[in-house]
Amino acid sequence: MESWSPLQSVHTLRCKLKDYIDQYQKVVAADPSVAGHIENALKGASYVIPGASEELSELIYACANILSYGHDALLKHAAGLPLWVNTSPVCQRLQVLLIALEQMEVVIEMVAARYSALHRWLTVSAIVLTKALLRLFLLYRRPSMQTWPVIKPLDRQQYPTTATASAGSSSSNTDELESSLDSTETTSSPVDRHCGPAPSADADGGGDGVTASLDGTSSQPSFVWQGRRMGRVLRSLRDPSDDDPSRRQSLSQLLGVPLPPLASRQLILAEMIYTLRPTVHLLCLLRFGFRSWLPWILSLMMDVASLYVHFSKSGMSPGERAEQSRRLYLLALYLIRSPCYDRQTKHYIIGILKRLSKSLFPVSAIANSCLEYLPTWQRVYFYTWLS
Repeated sequence: MESWSPLQSVHTLRCKLKDYIDQYQKVVAADPSVAGHIENALKGASYVIPGASEELSELIYACANILSYGHDALLKHAAGLPLWVNTSPVCQRLQVLLIALEQMEVVIEMVAARYSALHRWLTVSAIVLTKALLRLFLLYRRPSMQTWPVIKPLDRQQYPTTATASAGSSSSNTDELESSLDSTETTSSPVDRHCGPAPSADADGGGDGVTASLDGTSSQPSFVWQGRRMGRVLRSLRDPSDDDPSRRQSLSQLLGVPLPPLASRQLILAEMIYTLRPTVHLLCLLRFGFRSWLPWILSLMMDVASLYVHFSKSGMSPGERAEQSRRLYLLALYLIRSPCYDRQTKHYIIGILKRLSKSLFPVSAIANSCLEYLPTWQRVYFYTWLS
């Protein structure tokens, strides 16, 4: 009779868990919509529970968002796509930590508020300072505009076609794909790309044939091969779609390639101001009190100054423009941030929502939900002061 061993039981459990994860990955990779259905079911459940426990509701919603990143990783792995592009291992771990912290910050604040106001604000301060340090370190390692979230979610609508093309191509391995996404595009006509003139025999040390390149020399990779004696042109085994600009752009959007580096110290300083804005606001709030206008005004000035410097930059990439638009829209949150909300906008916002609640069904349902949740949004710091 075999003796029972705790280590053997742990090993068996790990093997079974790995088998379950592999089976789950196959199901999700075969039909990515399954992942979306599971996430939507969890998020829907979070809206049903609020009457019982707000903390549990927020926890389920946060877990659904974190699960979404796990599904993205499974889909990328199944398609042979890299999880990160041009990101060091240290930054990868810090990005995962930052994502988890940003998704769980509301739940942590709610739980801390159950004990006392002191526990709440100590917890909020620790989270804000940790996020600022992580983002400053990421900014130091790669001086580019910091996005929110720091890891771009996978575009599941674009995934089936782009991922299939990437998985079936000869450059689907991580190193070549990262270099192709990071390299600058070479412009050439279709004739030059496919039927470029063969170089002379002096360009190569010998052999029966030479590979024609994009510009007619043998220094670049090619799509055709031309024999020296017969002059016959044969197609290379390399897939021409590997260097297709449209395919490279679709892969960049799919994988969430990091934004280009900031070109000047002024832009880097503006990004540092935006990164430090939540910390400065919180310190002023704790120093001057919750009814003071100084933290609100200082935070708004830092947001506007950062946006002004970034908008003065010419030639922004699509990712930078999207992040700028997101930050511009977030300025509207200042209308529901105290003390502006308590002293100026509360009466108008509630009046508008009450009028909308008496209209037709879709609009009235949304207005009633806003009226119901507005006190909760005001009570939780990380709701109104989203960074």
